Amino acid sequence: VKQIGELSALISRKDFNPDRVELMDTRSVLAQQLLASYRERVQFAGGEGSAGIERMLHRLAEKLHAFEVAHAESVRARREEVARHRCVAETLEKNMESLA
Repeated sequence: VKQIGELSALISRKDFNPDRVELMDTRSVLAQQLLASYRERVQFAGGEGSAGIERMLHRLAEKLHAFEVAHAESVRARREEVARHRCVAETLEKNMESLA
């Protein structure tokens, strides 16, 4: 949980971070592992109270799914931004060559 929080802090920094997409992927994997660990605990524990835990796990699974959808959209947007920047850089390079 601490690692997920630390990664979230790095991801949400406002300055440019070329590793943001990789950090988001790592955070997603850690969140999936955490959810799987909770599910294993519930299945191992069983007994009374497991219905409440199952509801909690279901809500966590829904939140994880929503996070993954938002993450995928963010990755797509970042890749589009990188492609636009690459295109601008290529155009500037061509313009500089034509001026020389």
